[in-house]
Amino acid sequence: MPVFICIEGLDASGKTSISQALARVLGASYYKSPGGPYAEARKIVDEVVDPLTRYFFYRAAVQYDSGVIRNLLTRTSVVCDRYIYSTIACHAAM
Repeated sequence: MPVFICIEGLDASGKTSISQALARVLGASYYKSPGGPYAEARKIVDEVVDPLTRYFFYRAAVQYDSGVIRNLLTRTSVVCDRYIYSTIACHAAM
């Protein structure tokens, strides 16, 4: 049965390196959140919009990611680089 593993943490804390290595060891899919169209817009949103709009952008991204991850889990385990808790913690700190 496929499992979902999420590595949460602050920017530049090593999440990507650990997530990619763990996915390789487990033979799982690696997924970086936010994904899809949200990944492309992230830099602009982080630089330009107010904190509340930024929060809602990331909540929408998590909703998008949930569908992609759910689909991946029908075939393989998934190691995710950031998900909902990093979003909540980051924006609570703001």
